[in-house]
Amino acid sequence: MTTNRRLRNCGRPAGVSDVALIQNGDHHRYDGLFLCGSGWICPVCSAKIRFRRADEISRAIARAIEAGYGAIFVTRTIPHTAEDELRTTLGYLAEGRRWAA
Repeated sequence: MTTNRRLRNCGRPAGVSDVALIQNGDHHRYDGLFLCGSGWICPVCSAKIRFRRADEISRAIARAIEAGYGAIFVTRTIPHTAEDELRTTLGYLAEGRRWAA
């Protein structure tokens, strides 16, 4: 079990009111539950955050294209291991950015 109290309580009743199922057309959600909001360690909150961010990106790209701009999505990855120093790895990233500019 995790020692992170917020994560441990995620999805449990918040205690201020009863848990309720809210229906809005085809959409359903629970009200009255505590959410930790951790996009890094909570599978439930992470999925919600990823979905929200993907929607934001999609809308921004659609607006850019409507305005006559183009859009590209770049993911920069560098092969590394746990033994590599962060300073060195970030240096490689900066060097690659200079090369690509």
